[in-house]
Amino acid sequence: MPDISIKELLYREITIASEKNANIISDNIKVYKSADEESRKEIYAVTARYYNAVANNVIDSLEKTYPLEIQKLDYLLDNTEECGYTGIEPEEGLSAFGLFAILYYAITEETALMEDAEYAIGLQHEIMNSILHQFDVFT
Repeated sequence: MPDISIKELLYREITIASEKNANIISDNIKVYKSADEESRKEIYAVTARYYNAVANNVIDSLEKTYPLEIQKLDYLLDNTEECGYTGIEPEEGLSAFGLFAILYYAITEETALMEDAEYAIGLQHEIMNSILHQFDVFT
């Protein structure tokens, strides 16, 4: 593997896993198109399932290269404030923002910059939005 920064590695893995799990969004497109209250609740459940599938793929991929660092994840997922951020709630779905912040801290023992974690969630949302646009959800 070429020598790339942890930040770039995480961006790449998040993008690959977000694309790989796009079917979770497309398979549930009717939920995203519905405007009723019950479907809005289901949108959160589907989105959380997507976020967690992406997170699991990224973690599985990095475990080969960073086995000792990945062992810290159970603790960090229960104590997300250790990573320098409050409000990350993995039980509601671990978005790319939280995933980036936690993995960056686990690997480097440094708090990720806010703009780097925001860029990670931007990558994930870009992929999600492209799927939703493909199915004319926004029209």
